[in-house]
Amino acid sequence: NCISSLRLISSWDWKELFENLSSVEKILIQDPSNIYIYQDFETKNHYRKELQKLSKKYGVSETYAALKSLECAKKNAEDNSGYPSNHVGYYIYGRGKHILVNKITGKKQKENFTPPLFYYIYPILILSFLISYFLSLYIYNVEGKTVYAVLTFIFAFIPAADVSISIINNIALKITPPDFLPKLELKDGIPS
Repeated sequence: NCISSLRLISSWDWKELFENLSSVEKILIQDPSNIYIYQDFETKNHYRKELQKLSKKYGVSETYAALKSLECAKKNAEDNSGYPSNHVGYYIYGRGKHILVNKITGKKQKENFTPPLFYYIYPILILSFLISYFLSLYIYNVEGKTVYAVLTFIFAFIPAADVSISIINNIALKITPPDFLPKLELKDGIPS
């Protein structure tokens, strides 16, 4: 009897069972863009974990946070704002997260987005400039002519930029964790 019970339990689809029992899932499945229902389990689970983090951080229930994300998505769907702002994931994980936090806390919070210019392009330009500068300084010390130093700086800048891009990319890969990429589960083909 125990063995047959264990076989029965092991044959259950636990993911489907969890999704059927989850109150957060029942809220998110009402996504006005109908994208959420086509997402794979990993993406749905990631959204639920993000809601869990938000609920712990701001002292609200997960269902309350899910309801607020659905409320934001429905409001934008009514305003015909279009995708991505009428998808619940935009508020849970995307650029609209600050809007969801505003709804949850009732406080105004600005968007926390830093353009990559400061953290990526400026270091590349500075490093390229420094490499070219030191090469031209070396040429000036060896040859003693300013013309050679200026030409070295100009012609060395592009290869120095290439080296700088490689160095900055390697540093960025080491210090920046990979970002989660939401996915669709198209087991029944592409919906029309």
